Amino acid sequence: MTANPSVSYSVAVADPNFPQNFIKPNADGSINVIGGGGGGGGAVTIADGADVAEGSTTDAAATAGGTGTVSAKLRRISAQLPAALGQTTMSASQPVAIASDQSSIPVVATGNVASGVTDSGNPVKVGGVFNTTLPTLTNGQRSDLQTDNRGNLRTIQTAAILAGSDGGSNSLAYLPNSNGGSSNALAVAPTLFNGTTWDRARSPNLTSRLPSSAATTNATSSKASTAWLFSVSWYNTNAAARFLKIYNKASAPTVGTDTPFLTIALPQTAGNSITFQSPLYLSTGLAFALTVNASDADTTAVGAGDVVGLNLVYS
Repeated sequence: MTANPSVSYSVAVADPNFPQNFIKPNADGSINVIGGGGGGGGAVTIADGADVAEGSTTDAAATAGGTGTVSAKLRRISAQLPAALGQTTMSASQPVAIASDQSSIPVVATGNVASGVTDSGNPVKVGGVFNTTLPTLTNGQRSDLQTDNRGNLRTIQTAAILAGSDGGSNSLAYLPNSNGGSSNALAVAPTLFNGTTWDRARSPNLTSRLPSSAATTNATSSKASTAWLFSVSWYNTNAAARFLKIYNKASAPTVGTDTPFLTIALPQTAGNSITFQSPLYLSTGLAFALTVNASDADTTAVGAGDVVGLNLVYS
């Protein structure tokens, strides 16, 4: 149908005996076209290409994509509209269908207040998942937060493992507490550097005792494996000095041939003790001997009872 169509008529004065069509001017100069053929008039059509039937107000709504009168199609359209405009209930709202091939629609969730301002509203809950066997992920994969069977978030405190070096800090390491502070000291097992690697610090728990020297070099193996020597104590009864020689060896030393690790002079008629600030590391073993002279090659035996109460404390 074309809006505001132009309609023209060819008017002829009819025979008065056949008044099927006639012109009757109104007072304002307009005319009514009265057609014959039944009360109420017939259907009016307007030619603009193919004729379109206006139809009746009682015509049933046309089907989707189907044919029908203008009235039927308008009824079809009006049936699809909501009863009222504006916000209303779900049941009274016009449904919207998303296409089956619709690409992803990004949704960004943000908080209702900015950081650093007074809090308001309800918190957003963050959930996790409990797994008896934890997942194994690869680089770049997304993961659920992991919890224990009571809902506590699983976390692991980690620290870098660094190679040992001289002059390192001796400051304590701390873990954060529940208030975000650093008041929980991290216990770290002390270690000792042996010249190549770091070993656990040990307490002295072994002794090698010589109650009284024999009239020999008293060559003795104290420990046939790695040892840490903490202290030595003795009493020299002789009027001349005697010499205690410590060997890094897993068996009794060959005095005069093996090179001592440490030589200690035992002053005449006196007792003494030495406690090492850091224990001495003997990688192979701990052994000792007593001689009259200080030379590494000396094999002169001490006298019986020259040295008494000799104690080597080690681990």
